[in-house]
Amino acid sequence: MHAYPTSPGGTCTSEVTRITLSYSISCCFIEMKKRRKEKERREREREMEEERRDQGRESAAAAPPPTLMSQMKKGGLSMAASIKQGWQYTKAFFTGQVMKLKAKNEKEMSEANLQATKMQVEAADEAEQRKKLAAAGNM
Repeated sequence: MHAYPTSPGGTCTSEVTRITLSYSISCCFIEMKKRRKEKERREREREMEEERRDQGRESAAAAPPPTLMSQMKKGGLSMAASIKQGWQYTKAFFTGQVMKLKAKNEKEMSEANLQATKMQVEAADEAEQRKKLAAAGNM
């Protein structure tokens, strides 16, 4: 058996011991890196699995393809909104014309014009909103 020289405190000071300790430390660091990479790999796999599960839930919750009746309902609601818009637009036009004829001065005439334009814009906005609701199937 070979005796290594020791320091007064009782620790080995030989070159072989230092190399062995250095090797052990580097092995520990390598092992730590391996464990960290393995942990990151497991986390990535867990995240991917959760995404797959979420996609499965979304596809299961997705609406079935539209039927002929639902398409007809949406089309009918959209057409009704267009007809109502046309009626409101026409009503706004004639109301504006009557107000212009009744106007006593230019200020009242411009107010009548603004009122008619405002009514027409409101009619168009309302019809657009109804068409969006009909397309979404919320009506």
